[in-house]
Amino acid sequence: MIMNTISINIEDELKRQVEEKAKELQIDTNDLIVKALHEFFYLTRVNQLRDDLGEYAKKQGFDSEEDIFREIS
Repeated sequence: MIMNTISINIEDELKRQVEEKAKELQIDTNDLIVKALHEFFYLTRVNQLRDDLGEYAKKQGFDSEEDIFREIS
């Protein structure tokens, strides 16, 4: 796998938090940032899917996730 480098500017407090969390998790700071980006894009896809399915569900007469849950339970 080809790895690329990017540079970012972050506030001192955010840098401190990243470094502390990486130390707590016993992982490299870079690995923590990569993991956070992967999770961000994963959650973005999940939320988009939820929105898309929500629109479909409303067209089917469901007003909320609770309605769907009640229907399949």
